[in-house]
This record gives sequence, structure tokens and C-alpha cells, in this order.
Amino acid sequence: AYNVVENCLFSNIMAGFGLSIVCADSPHNIGQNMVRNNVFRDAPHILPNGAEAIVLYTEGLQKNNPLHSIVEGNVFDNWNGDEETVSVKSAMNIIRNNVFTNISRGSVSLRRETGNIVESNYFANVDIGVWVFGANHVIRNNIFLNTKREAVRLSGGGNLTAGDPVFETAKNNLIA
Repeated sequence: AYNVVENCLFSNIMAGFGLSIVCADSPHNIGQNMVRNNVFRDAPHILPNGAEAIVLYTEGLQKNNPLHSIVEGNVFDNWNGDEETVSVKSAMNIIRNNVFTNISRGSVSLRRETGNIVESNYFANVDIGVWVFGANHVIRNNIFLNTKREAVRLSGGGNLTAGDPVFETAKNNLIA
């Protein structure tokens, strides 16, 4: 893949995602995408689901499907489209050095898979900072100021549908 999305403005998105990176469930599609130095702002809450700023997703039910993408140096301001501002549904991604501000409903959600890193981000006036499902994630060196609910939420799992481990119990994660 080797795609780079940088220096873009995503603003007033009324339906759908700001940016969606989807990789087929195949060992030949390993991702390696870079999303850096973009601004995502002013997305109202209109739809009940599906208005994330960024989605990193590997299709299929295969476990531990890496995307190897990096999201860094972005600004997320007033993006209230979905409970997941950045939705990570793939393994082995890095979310670092981003700024999340004025988000009344949203979080960085490690929703599926394992081995993601969320580090050195700044969260201020947000709903939830990082919402953790699954195992072996690293959440470190982040700053959380004035969160509406939890700075870091460790999920107990549940809501498994069609054998798809969408909401796995958080376990064996490092938060430092």
C-alpha cells in the first residue's frame, strides 16, 4: 500500500468518515500507511454511527491482521460525529503526537485486534481519551486534561456478533 495522507483539511463532514483506510484480509495487503499533519474539525453528530475522523480497518475475521499504519501530528478539534474519533480495527498501528480537543463524544478506540501503540498524544476537553478493547496494546506518555468521562477506559467486552470479536475484553495492556 504505502499511502501517505498529509497536510489536508477535513472539515464539516456531514456523513461518512473523514478518512477510511481499509485493507483486505490478505497477507499481501499489509498496509504501511501514513496519516500526518492533517486537521480534522467541526463534524457534527448527525448519524447514529459511522462518522469517525479516521478508521484503520482490516476486513475479514482473521485474528491479528496487521495494518502497520501511523497516524501522527494531526489535530482533531470539535469532531463529534461518532463515539470513535479514531477507530482502530486492525493490529500493529501507531497513533502518536496528535492533538484532540473539544470533542464532546469521541475517543481513540482500539476496538479490535492487538499490539497497537497510542503515545505522546494531547487530549483536552474530550469525552473519553482512549477506549481499549483487546490485548497487548501500549498506551504511554499521553496527556489527559478535563475529560468528560474516563481518560482511559478498559472494556469488559461483550456484544460479539457472528463470531467477530468486535468488543474483546481488554487484557495484557500497558498504560504508563
